[in-house]
This record gives sequence, C-alpha cells and structure tokens, in this order.
Amino acid sequence: MWSQSFTVSTTEVNAGQVWKVLADVSRWHEWDSEIEWTRIDGLPGLNQDFYLKPKGGPKTRITISGFEEPGFFADISHLLLGKMYTSHTLTQNGPELTIRVEIRITGLLTFLWKKVIGENQISGGPEQTRRLIEKAKLK
Repeated sequence: MWSQSFTVSTTEVNAGQVWKVLADVSRWHEWDSEIEWTRIDGLPGLNQDFYLKPKGGPKTRITISGFEEPGFFADISHLLLGKMYTSHTLTQNGPELTIRVEIRITGLLTFLWKKVIGENQISGGPEQTRRLIEKAKLK
C-alpha cells in the first residue's frame, strides 16, 4: 500500500461552493487539466459508477465511495491489479476552508501505479486544488 496527502486552505470560498464543483463529476475536466473527459449516467451519489479518461491514459471505471454534502467526496479508481482511493475532505472553520486530499493505492501493482499516477497526483495536487477553488468561486 502507498498513501500520501496534502492540504490547501483558503478563505476565498466555502465548503458548499467547493462541494458543488466536486459533485459535478461530468465537468471535472473544466478544472482538472489532467482529465480529458468524464461520463456519468444520472446524478452522482454513493456507489455510483462513472468513467474518466485521463489525458494520455485509458478510460477508467471509477466508483463514488463517499458522498456526504458538503464535506466529503471519495472515489475508487479500478486499475489493473490495483485500486486508487482518492478522498476530498472539506473542513469549514469560520471563514477558513481546509481541503484535505488523500490518495491511497493498493494491489499487486501498487509500485507501478504509485509511479505512473500517484506521485504525479500528489505533486500536482495543490495546483489542481487551486483550480478547483477558482472554479468554485463561480458557484
């Protein structure tokens, strides 16, 4: 197993604004530059599957594993001989919002997925989260 996390704090938006952007799965490509497209049938919710096409990568099935408005969104990416668990925890403390993102990879090919996806997600995560905040300002 491999696991890393990071946090970003802001007073520019609140948890409800960020939640609206996270829950709008079909528009993730508008703020995440690593995503080509996402496809979901119906409204997002707990245990709902959707598909994500990363730039330069294969279409991946993802399952929403946590969906608690406005504070927690988590999903599981189904990889070859592995799984990647991603969670966003939104903690509002007065005017300050803290966004904690955790990525955990498990399975026989953890070492590979860590190098191919995990380390890139963590290193680019704070900037990606800033783009999420910018998108949330419009909500």
